[in-house]
Amino acid sequence: MSATTTRTGRALTVVIAAALLLSSCTAVEPPADGQSVPAEPTPAVTNELNGFEGELGLDWARIASPLDEITPLNTIEAAAGRLWVLANTNEQIADTFVTRTGRDRLLVSNDGVEWSEVDLDALGIPREINGGAVMTGDHERVVVVFSASNGVFGPDGPQPRPWVLVGDLDDWRVFGPDELGEWSVTATGSGRFNVGSMLDVALVGDTVIAAAEGSWPGSGRSVTLIVATLALDLSTGQAVLRADRTAPFGDDDLHTISNLVSHEGAAYAFGHSTTGSGIALTVWRTTDGITWSEQRPNAAELAPFVTVVDAAVGPPGLVVVAEVDADGIGADGSVALSSSDGQQWNLVDLGSAWDAEAVFWSGDSFVVAGTARPEHPVDEFEATWVSSDGLEWTMLERSARLAFVLEVVEIPGGLIGVREDRLTGTGVLPPFATLVG
Repeated sequence: MSATTTRTGRALTVVIAAALLLSSCTAVEPPADGQSVPAEPTPAVTNELNGFEGELGLDWARIASPLDEITPLNTIEAAAGRLWVLANTNEQIADTFVTRTGRDRLLVSNDGVEWSEVDLDALGIPREINGGAVMTGDHERVVVVFSASNGVFGPDGPQPRPWVLVGDLDDWRVFGPDELGEWSVTATGSGRFNVGSMLDVALVGDTVIAAAEGSWPGSGRSVTLIVATLALDLSTGQAVLRADRTAPFGDDDLHTISNLVSHEGAAYAFGHSTTGSGIALTVWRTTDGITWSEQRPNAAELAPFVTVVDAAVGPPGLVVVAEVDADGIGADGSVALSSSDGQQWNLVDLGSAWDAEAVFWSGDSFVVAGTARPEHPVDEFEATWVSSDGLEWTMLERSARLAFVLEVVEIPGGLIGVREDRLTGTGVLPPFATLVG
C-alpha cells in the first residue's frame, strides 16, 4: 500500500520532496482479459526540482499541477518508475437527486507536474463498476483493484466481483470475473452475504492481496461485518475470493481494515474489531492472502476503544498510529505501535493534546503528522513526531506543516503525497494545489 484512506468531498494537496527520476508515457491498445499487451519502450526522463532546499520530509514548497482541478483524489503511488493517482468520480442517478461513486480515474505522471489519464475504457475496465479503487505497486508494476460494488449492503444473491489491472503503462494485464472466479463462502446463520467497497491492497512477491467490506445479514436488523478477501497469484493467474463468516474475519466480532502493508514476505492488515467490551486494535498477517493469523497487541495497555488511523513500513519494521478512547464517547489521544517482526509490539503514547493523522517513512525515519485537539489549547495547531527506529519518538519544536496529510510515498530521491487542503475559519474549501519539498 500501500496504505490507502479515502475522504470524499474535500480538497487535496499533492506534496513532493526532492528530485524525481521517472519514465515517460505511451498509449496502449486494449487487452483481452488476463492478457499482456506490449507497447514501444520509452526512455527515462529526469525532472530536477531546481532551487529547493530543506530537510527531507519536513520542508515543503508549492508548485503548479493539473491535479489542482481534480476532485476528489483518492491516493497516490510510486510504482514502475512513474507516479500514479486515483481520483474518485461522482455521478447523479437518473431522475433523482442522489449521487453515487462511479469508476475511479487513473492518472499517471513522469515528473509529478504533468499528468495524463489512463484510458480504462480501452483496457476493458467496465464503466459500470461502482465504488472507489485501491492501489499498490513495486518497481516493476502498478496494481489497481476496482471495487465490486458501491457500499456494504447490497442485494442478496450473486455478488459482483472486483476487476484487477496490473502493468507499467507499456504492458497491461486485466483480470475480470472470468479470471477471478466466484466468491468462496463459508457461512453460518442466514447463508446470505454482501460484498462492498475495497478497503486496501498489498503486493507480496507476485501475489496481490486485497480486502473489501462485507456483511452477513442475520435475523431482524442484526448484521455481522466481515472482511472479504482477494488473493491473486500473478505468476499463475490463479485467484481466490473469500467472503467467510468464520475466523479470523467473521466469528462473533465485527471487523474492518484500515490499512494493508507488505513487510518481509507477508501482508499485514491493521484494523479493529468490535467486541462486547469495546473496539480492539487487531492485526492480521498472511503470506498468501488465503490463510490469516490474528493478534491483538498490547491489549492490556490500550484503552478499551481503539481506532486505527494509519500504518507505514520502513527498514526498521512496521508502525501503526491509532486514536484511543476510554469510554467510547470521543478520542482521548493518540498512540504509536511499532514492531520489527510483526509479532512483538512496542507502545508509545503520543499525548492527549493531539490527533495523529498519518505516518510515513521519509527515507531515514518514521514521521507522524498530527493536529491539536480543540479541548487542549496549544501554541501550534500542528505537531510532528520523528523516530529512526519506531521505538523512540521525538516531538519536533517546529511542525512539518503536514496537517490533514492522507498519503505519502517514497520515491527515488524524495517523497510525494496527497493531503486535504482546508481554509480554516472561512468554511470555503480552496482549490487543489501542488506542493514540492
